[in-house]
Amino acid sequence: MGNMAVTLKAKAPQPAAVVPSTPAISPELIQQIARELSARPFVPSAELCAKFEISREELKAVYAFMQRSAEIQELFSRSPYYYLTKVLERLSKDRQRVLQILAGEEPRPIFETLELFISAYCNVNCSFCYRRDRDYGDQRILATQEFLDIINEFADVGGKNMDVSGGLEPLLSPAINDVLKTGVVRGLRVNLYTIGNALHNPKITDSLMRLSQIRVSFTAHDQESYVKMMGVDHFERVTTNLHALMNEKLKRNSPVGVGTSYVVTPEVYRNIPKAVQFAMGLGMQFFDLRSVSVWAAADYTPEQRAELREILLEVRRGQATGAHGNLKISIADTFSAIVDNAADPLPYVDHDLVNQLVHYRVTVTPAGKVFPLNILGQPTREDEKFLAGRVEAGRPLVAALQGRKHIPFDPSLLLAHDKSLIIALSKFKAELKFGIGMDENPFLRTA
Repeated sequence: MGNMAVTLKAKAPQPAAVVPSTPAISPELIQQIARELSARPFVPSAELCAKFEISREELKAVYAFMQRSAEIQELFSRSPYYYLTKVLERLSKDRQRVLQILAGEEPRPIFETLELFISAYCNVNCSFCYRRDRDYGDQRILATQEFLDIINEFADVGGKNMDVSGGLEPLLSPAINDVLKTGVVRGLRVNLYTIGNALHNPKITDSLMRLSQIRVSFTAHDQESYVKMMGVDHFERVTTNLHALMNEKLKRNSPVGVGTSYVVTPEVYRNIPKAVQFAMGLGMQFFDLRSVSVWAAADYTPEQRAELREILLEVRRGQATGAHGNLKISIADTFSAIVDNAADPLPYVDHDLVNQLVHYRVTVTPAGKVFPLNILGQPTREDEKFLAGRVEAGRPLVAALQGRKHIPFDPSLLLAHDKSLIIALSKFKAELKFGIGMDENPFLRTA
């Protein structure tokens, strides 16, 4: 391929882009490589070079072109692993820290995201919840000041993001307002994940308006579907709360993003179009389609999987044509394993990187148990063998993690965001070994 004399050239109206002193590649081959990367963004560059019989320098030239090509970036946006492509792009921008982690060094900041579970209770009984019919039993729940000490320590060591969830329902925790307010005051990007039936509490309104994002779990499009999935009849209460929240946001010109999530199961997948329309009617800014897990494919018949595939394709087409207005819809990567028979990225994972997820996400339960990644959404729940430590008197968050145990690689333990981080880190580790830097990542937009 090194003797080819065709310059890098995008299809109109994209201007030609030529990398000086680098052998040129045909537009047809660029498109082939782009389609391969869109289908399998986790594939290392060494494998691409071997498959397409090009040199590393030629592939670098292709990557540089892709970073500037709106057409190819649009192709990547339709990837069955779109979330992974965004993780690769984000980590590329934070490459100094990523390089420290890949080198086995303790990075600064030590953590990126604190997932803080603050509630031991819930007043719904979602059919898809991993804690269905379970609470925290006789475990001692941290006092409000203990939660605040964790937040302050996290901010002191340079943490960036805080996801406030419940373990169960966070708005039922007496610590909720102080937790949200402290996170915001300490300069953290605070996201709240809730079922939304207590959003009407006037004591927390000011704090809500200062958050980065509020996502309401709302797997329904009407009262009947709500009761079926959520186990109680809070449909009118939640919809009223969401309308009031959006009105307050507009009145205050608050930047908080407000949206809903929809957990897709074989029982409700046909209702996705109705749920999209309902989210639009509520005035939501985003709508997240989620699957319980990557293993959910076994729950669908081949016919159901084909039907779900067409529904999701129609949703994507609606996004592309503006049919959903201002509603931004995200479709989780986990659907690729259900509907597309997509290539499996797990063989490309470097298992030794699992424990390094502590540097991105650390989870603290209402009882002060600390886990180096969020395994709590899986059937293992709070298995002591994965416990890193406990936050307790004289033992703050960082100290609790210093003696963390080795976490064996087990895909069933990991939530989608954890899995994407492992895959992305593995990709970068392979790229660096091959001589391709993080700033040469094709998913990093430079246009």
